[in-house]
Amino acid sequence: MKIVDEFVSRLESEGVNLSIENTSMVDRFVSACLSEFHEKDHPRDHGKFAEKEGGKQTEKAISFTGKQWNKAIGASDDSEIEVYKKGDNSADVQINHPEYDAQYLFRNDEDGGGKRVKIKSFYVKPEMQGKGVAAKVLLDQAKFLSDNGFKLLRLDAGRSKDDGENGYYSWPRLGFDKKLTASDKMDLPEEFQDVTTLSDLMSTDAGRKAWKEYGSTVKDLEFDLSENSRSMKVLSDYVASRKK
Repeated sequence: MKIVDEFVSRLESEGVNLSIENTSMVDRFVSACLSEFHEKDHPRDHGKFAEKEGGKQTEKAISFTGKQWNKAIGASDDSEIEVYKKGDNSADVQINHPEYDAQYLFRNDEDGGGKRVKIKSFYVKPEMQGKGVAAKVLLDQAKFLSDNGFKLLRLDAGRSKDDGENGYYSWPRLGFDKKLTASDKMDLPEEFQDVTTLSDLMSTDAGRKAWKEYGSTVKDLEFDLSENSRSMKVLSDYVASRKK
């Protein structure tokens, strides 16, 4: 790989030791390898949209057009989107937007799972945080996916005081739900130990306050894309409340 060979030669000419202990140089070396792999096997159109096909499409395939991909992830037309198809029924989608960056996994399983999407990451840029970006994106996305036969949105939601990650609280406020486990409720006050679902907990002021203070990272949150689902109602009510 040319770029890697040049990188190694340059480092060696400067007397750099590429041992595992030299972590910063190793990190740069790995990044160079990944960069070349990406450009070779995943061609990019840095203007708008790029797609890498894979496999013969069937009726069950994930096969949106460029504009449809924008709607499927709630993105404006000026977003930079990359779609990496993994066979007929799966696709990784990455988006770079002036307000946020995100990565999704679209799947259409033939084993009864049906059409669903996992939000693998969603990062609102610092200057746009607190302005309802995620709610607007999710509202546009949910309507399109529901109309196109998708059943669920899924994600894992983290909490980290070090970097300000608060998905554990923000995503449930937008309609994501799960059945709470004993581990999820471990730090909650006694009065909330009998609550069954996260949506039940978040339905009251006291419950939201308790979860914001004592809640933690939660796995396998789901957003029900059915037209009249509780998830859809919570999201619609939240968006409407921000307009008041």
